[in-house]
Amino acid sequence: MEFKKIFVLIILFNSLLTISCNEVVKSTKQLDSNIVEFNFPNQVPIMTETKGTIQYKLEQDSINIKDIDKRFILFYVTTEVEISSLDYMKNSKHEVFIDTIGNGRINFKVSFSEKGSNFLNGIIEDKIIFKTPDSTGKIRILSKETTVSKNILVVPKPIVSKNKI
Repeated sequence: MEFKKIFVLIILFNSLLTISCNEVVKSTKQLDSNIVEFNFPNQVPIMTETKGTIQYKLEQDSINIKDIDKRFILFYVTTEVEISSLDYMKNSKHEVFIDTIGNGRINFKVSFSEKGSNFLNGIIEDKIIFKTPDSTGKIRILSKETTVSKNILVVPKPIVSKNKI
């Protein structure tokens, strides 16, 4: 009986410690001038889908908004490999999240399959389709890539005991 109480207390203490360390850190330093905000916890439980957000800067110095016909902002995310380019990412296991509202904010969710230090790697692809000029029939498309990477500590899932003391 005494052993059960001690075991349950250890489990509760471990769970509280894991939960209290799982804070979301809003990035105040800009990873890239096009990333306004990147929110994702520094520590996550293994095999648990965790939500995050990234805010992309829509205003670009050299682009007049009136010249844009359509714009697509996609966030390619992987936890499996280091990324060197969008083409490399597209040929690896990844998820794609889209800015569906058009405000530059992308909600995403990922899970990690290995404990320890891992990286959340992503590329934002900003694809701009310009209005067709009257004098020419050519459509101009501009594609810009922004790379994001964050070190994440993946910990074991806390054990939830259903036994009552």
